[in-house]
Amino acid sequence: MNDDPTPFASAEGLGFFRVNVADYPVSRPIKRALDTFFEWFGLGLYKTFGARAGDYNFRKTRSASDVDCLIIHLLTKGSRVTCWKGSHVKPLPHMEGENNLWLVPRAALRRIPDIAPMEATFEEGGFMIRDPGTVVEISKGHAITFAVGRKEVLRKSWKPMKMPRSKELEDEVALLHDRNVGVNIEYLEEDPHT
Repeated sequence: MNDDPTPFASAEGLGFFRVNVADYPVSRPIKRALDTFFEWFGLGLYKTFGARAGDYNFRKTRSASDVDCLIIHLLTKGSRVTCWKGSHVKPLPHMEGENNLWLVPRAALRRIPDIAPMEATFEEGGFMIRDPGTVVEISKGHAITFAVGRKEVLRKSWKPMKMPRSKELEDEVALLHDRNVGVNIEYLEEDPHT
């Protein structure tokens, strides 16, 4: 991952996702992992998260035993992450966090049986793929984060990403479709009167 700022809601942003998640050979380990869970998947979330005190997850409860979506973090050099092993299958107390994720009080995590913190430092950067119910804290560095999921999740659970229509953007979406990857997108049309 480089440090060049790329606007996510753009053709360049989708190109970054394609190269780092959907394309072989660059993203071989990530794409191989996703292909074991999904015949087809679509991009539903694309954000960056920096270091922030607190333990968060992206989903309060798991809908079923089958995996219907996953979170991918591309982490910068020196990032430090704590994952709470087993938290994705336990009922947890939640409150809405300031970053639109679900905050889980650490004191509650420590009291729940069969949940344990696992800390990792990504000295050279790297990636992490996880269940959206797994509680995580990024205490150092930052992550470019993607949520991918089955068609039903994209249609029913996630709002589309709104992006201005352009030929370049439509071309990137087509390249992703060629790789059996969808995009939960709503094109914003330019107002001809402005």
